[in-house]
Amino acid sequence: MWETEERDFTRWLTENIDLLASELGIEIEDARAEEAVGDFSADIVARKTTTGETVVIENQYNRTDHDHLGKLLTYSSGKNAGFTMWLAEEFRPEHRSVLERLNEPGPKGARFFAIRPRVVSVEGSEERGFAFEVVVEPNEWERAVRREASDSVDGVRPPRRFTRPPVRRRGRGPAVAGLRTRTVRDTSRRGLTRRSSRVPGGVASAPASGRSPRARRRSRRECVRRHPASARATPTGTSGSSRAVR
Repeated sequence: MWETEERDFTRWLTENIDLLASELGIEIEDARAEEAVGDFSADIVARKTTTGETVVIENQYNRTDHDHLGKLLTYSSGKNAGFTMWLAEEFRPEHRSVLERLNEPGPKGARFFAIRPRVVSVEGSEERGFAFEVVVEPNEWERAVRREASDSVDGVRPPRRFTRPPVRRRGRGPAVAGLRTRTVRDTSRRGLTRRSSRVPGGVASAPASGRSPRARRRSRRECVRRHPASARATPTGTSGSSRAVR
């Protein structure tokens, strides 16, 4: 289907990198063929869309060998790749073991794949299709892909914010911003001077409407104790009570 690896298959895969990405459950973009790595050239270097991690791909026809394994590790290290993929028709058990060992848990954070590209027949048609068979993948890779897909929307997960609504405490001064309150006008003993409504320095304190009924009753009792003559005023009105009411 592809006569040569370098001129045909690598070029085709670069233009159709989304097919490989779909098989792995991730998104890959910006694929470039024959990317320089020091004095060498990697077959394909790309980037994972959601994280920006570098993806290195080494292609090989026939059975895997030490030469391509060395190239794979060289390109992966030179590009500090988060994803390293080796595509070949057949993988030797020794080379599969190397990739499995590299995928063991550790602080390196690199992921290695062995992938076998296959040409398949399309049922009911003379045309042939193409498929990827994942031979080696990182430990818990399927679970990680499912978790990433469920946790994100279009690759971005918006932060969740927890807010607590403002609470108004009874008898603690004016209402808290953000809540509706009802103003209650106190019309009892309108002629009396309410000393409790002022603070030292002559600055008015919070209005009585912001107080609880219990606090208003306590304030009225204080006024009665401080102005006994006014509290005993009769409807007939004595001279002393008239002066107090004014």
